[in-house]
Amino acid sequence: MQLCAYLVVAAVVLLYSPTEGLPQRIVDKMESAIKECQGRFKISADDLETFRTSGMLKDEKAPDGTCFVQCVMEEMGMVKDGIFSTERKMQVSEEAFKDFKTPDGAVIDIEKMRNGVTECAAAATGDTTCAKNYSIWVCLGAKRQEVGL
Repeated sequence: MQLCAYLVVAAVVLLYSPTEGLPQRIVDKMESAIKECQGRFKISADDLETFRTSGMLKDEKAPDGTCFVQCVMEEMGMVKDGIFSTERKMQVSEEAFKDFKTPDGAVIDIEKMRNGVTECAAAATGDTTCAKNYSIWVCLGAKRQEVGL
């Protein structure tokens, strides 16, 4: 069963990835985080597939799903002890996007990124820590285009 799930995940990653256009070090870190968190939280194959292809969950109310995303955020350095930190997120982002250019040759606007991260942190909603961090994750995904990603 685990081998089957792994093969499905591998096929999905090869077909499409929400990390397209990101620096390889971010892609590698996210892949490592997903593997680590998948072992800690029971996330359905549908949710895992949806997360891998879109960065979102199919069932956004499932506690294991939102806690899985919070775990990914923790593994990537954005969250510590369940608390999202704009400063930690920006440290990770500034390091990841240092000397990075988008496919069209543009440089990432770090100040615009900081503003988006701050807005997302302030707009967090949810009844649980996991749900709040998932709402930040969704917001950050929406802000990607604003900074050229």
